[in-house]
Amino acid sequence: MSTYTKLYITGTSLYAVGTVLAYLFASSPGCCEGKTHSTVKIEKETLSMSTYGHIDAKTLKNLIDTKTPMVILDARGQNWDDGRRIPGAKSLPAGSSSEDIAQSVPDKNALIVVYCGSYECPASQYLVEKLVSEGYTHILEYSGGIKEWVEKANYPIEKES
Repeated sequence: MSTYTKLYITGTSLYAVGTVLAYLFASSPGCCEGKTHSTVKIEKETLSMSTYGHIDAKTLKNLIDTKTPMVILDARGQNWDDGRRIPGAKSLPAGSSSEDIAQSVPDKNALIVVYCGSYECPASQYLVEKLVSEGYTHILEYSGGIKEWVEKANYPIEKES
């Protein structure tokens, strides 16, 4: 019996789609042996050049709902962190040390989603660049941040005490 994960991605860049699909295929060895998949073709060379992509609220919600293995990082620093989190997220401020990053995300091949406060907040971009420089390979930035997640998408949050 085979297990299939159906993932609908809308409103995201093709780059993000490639990153997510690469992660899903890489984390499911042997799932597709002997089968032909005409709907998705991913070239190894394209994926090896990947550094990071972007993801929107709907796609991130779909990944959470389908229990896709990933690490969600809130890049907001102490002054801007109000304790609200996208479900499953953990705090890793943009200014974190290499040691803090390695402790929070030990697997450099894990699917990582980084967000901060909103489109105007530079913290997620800064943390993404730091993760890339540390050798992490499957990174998506959710630029809308907690503000879009709550105010526009009206998705649930967790509150850190």
